[in-house]
Amino acid sequence: MKNLIGFICLILMILFYSCSKQDSIKIGDNFDLNFEQTLAFEKGGFELEFIKVIDSRCPTNSLCHWPGSAIIDLQIIHPENENAIIRLETALNAPISIPNTAVYNDYIIELIDLLPYPERDTIAHSQYTAVLNITQQ
Repeated sequence: MKNLIGFICLILMILFYSCSKQDSIKIGDNFDLNFEQTLAFEKGGFELEFIKVIDSRCPTNSLCHWPGSAIIDLQIIHPENENAIIRLETALNAPISIPNTAVYNDYIIELIDLLPYPERDTIAHSQYTAVLNITQQ
């Protein structure tokens, strides 16, 4: 009986993981990319990996001179081309403006949001999720 319950639990865990796992990116749909996660964009023939974050956004319920911004680096991994790194920023009116979009081949990669938004405590890199979108030019 213990073996049967354990087996059922194992099957349920596998089903839950496979239903919640996002393996690939679909064109035009927003998608989440966690820090140090890699997702395949099969249509474009490349993968995206979230490799770096710099977050200077003003924490919730704080008084700041400006709202701040967050910058992320994404590595584009392509089997036939050299890997590339793109940098995207959440704020379009920052003192040193980095765009929130980048073009790779015929695709526009857009940073929609970076979660979570800072509160008072420092956010561990492992907790960040970039909300992105890819469209074709």
